[in-house]
Amino acid sequence: MSLLYDRYLHHFEAGQQALQEDRHADARRELLQASRYILRLAEEGDDPAMQRARKRKGLQLLELAQSISVGSHVTGSPAAGSLVEPTLERPTEETQDSRWEQVDSPGVNFDDIAGLQEIKDLIRQRVIYPFQNPELAAEYGRRPGGGILMYGPPGTGKTMMAKGIATELKAPFYNVLCSDIMSKWVGDSEQNLKELMEAARAHPAAVIFLDETEALIGKRGGRSTVMNRLIPEFLAQIDGLSSGDGGLLLLGATNRPWDLDPAALRHGRFGEHIYIGLPDQLARRKIVEIALDGIPLADDIELDHIAEQTAGFSGADLKGLAERIIDPAYAAAMETGQRVTVTAEHVQQALDRSRPSVSEKELQRYARFRDDGE
Repeated sequence: MSLLYDRYLHHFEAGQQALQEDRHADARRELLQASRYILRLAEEGDDPAMQRARKRKGLQLLELAQSISVGSHVTGSPAAGSLVEPTLERPTEETQDSRWEQVDSPGVNFDDIAGLQEIKDLIRQRVIYPFQNPELAAEYGRRPGGGILMYGPPGTGKTMMAKGIATELKAPFYNVLCSDIMSKWVGDSEQNLKELMEAARAHPAAVIFLDETEALIGKRGGRSTVMNRLIPEFLAQIDGLSSGDGGLLLLGATNRPWDLDPAALRHGRFGEHIYIGLPDQLARRKIVEIALDGIPLADDIELDHIAEQTAGFSGADLKGLAERIIDPAYAAAMETGQRVTVTAEHVQQALDRSRPSVSEKELQRYARFRDDGE
């Protein structure tokens, strides 16, 4: 998924830049490519809200690309012969409000998240307790709200953790794909960000989850004029989040923390950095147990053996492994119309075909960022 996202982001930023420079043919080509990649991403993962957000973004980009007329003439216009500027009607108030999907309760508790106990305890101390008992927390210099960046390899539970936090807080939850802020209405990205923050601040307490944060606050200085304008607006919006003037919690998640603008990682912004790493053996066992719950299993299947054989697997890798374990029995059941039990042989075949998606080189880079911020 990371490679697909990298390609999507590359074409998206190139398309935005081309629009800024009135290179319409290039803009149309790049945005069409971006829409293809984000729509492919929408077919992956197990988070329905994120899949809907990606599909919506892909269709928006496709609509924009198709609206760009290259070399067209404007009939009866003094500018005949010039390129037609892509103009799209601004959204109504109703569609503006519905752009940011608010979920009153994501329905994910910390108990639903396998492992990561130290991370859960830290989040309870830093985030949940100050919201639940603000007066007592203030005596110890802890205030509700603030910014937390969760980073680590893909598929390790960052989105689940964000939903768990919102459920524990019983606060409205805004699950935002950062690239969706980069609106198809060119030049409106800053306004979209303001509207999102205003919608969340209308509540006594709220959680904004910004997934794929590097799409919103990547390092400045590149060719993207949109990014260079948006980052100062973002920093202005989140400055002082931890000062205690409200109950807004900003959660960011990224697989590429080294690509974020350093100014966004300072105290008072995304000042707290939490590494969400690969699951340990106990957590791997729990993830597989949940994935196989309710499936007809043979008595000789040992979950401990699966956990031992899957060192280095992410949570997403383990869910894929469970699907491969189930597939042969499911296919046979569909063919025969009879219940077919999943056997230890099915497990071994799936293990033989499965490999971790996160390389040792990637893990070393996360360790360097954790230790040195690079």
